[in-house]
Amino acid sequence: ERLLTPYMEKIQHWSRKWRIKFSAPKSSLINFTRQRRQQVEPMIFLDGVRIPNTKEVKYLGVTFDQGLRWENQTEIAIKKALELKNLFKILTYSKHGPGIESLRTLYIALMRSKLEYGLIVYGASSKSRQQKLERIQNSILRTILGAPATTPIKDMQCELALESIETRRITLAGRYLIRIEQ
Repeated sequence: ERLLTPYMEKIQHWSRKWRIKFSAPKSSLINFTRQRRQQVEPMIFLDGVRIPNTKEVKYLGVTFDQGLRWENQTEIAIKKALELKNLFKILTYSKHGPGIESLRTLYIALMRSKLEYGLIVYGASSKSRQQKLERIQNSILRTILGAPATTPIKDMQCELALESIETRRITLAGRYLIRIEQ
């Protein structure tokens, strides 16, 4: 608290100088820590109004929790993936439905955008949550191809020219690192 107060005063001075207004009720204060014991919640004020403490905060569509475990963010991604899985089941139910290439394009347009947004960050979530996302993706690939459960995952990925979510995360992280180094 005493460490943050001088910085808040600098921020307030800067905002007055540049005529920018910050709203304390719209702001959030989160203490990132992996410690299990209860943390003392600091009381930080902005123009005399207390900034509320929260256990999680959503920033640009990515939910950050105190322990950076990404539980809610991965749950949101899993929920969206399951909704899309049902869509693909409906689309492939009919013999006169879209072809494999159209379904692949639809998968990339809908599924990847949902899963990959923030993946570089929340890719550090637990292995069990990552595996759950992989299983959902594999199930969708099976649905697109009409493949039996015994079909190897690598074969389905190769057939559709798609990568696993983990491989995709590493690729995206690599691209991001190259971009920030330039």
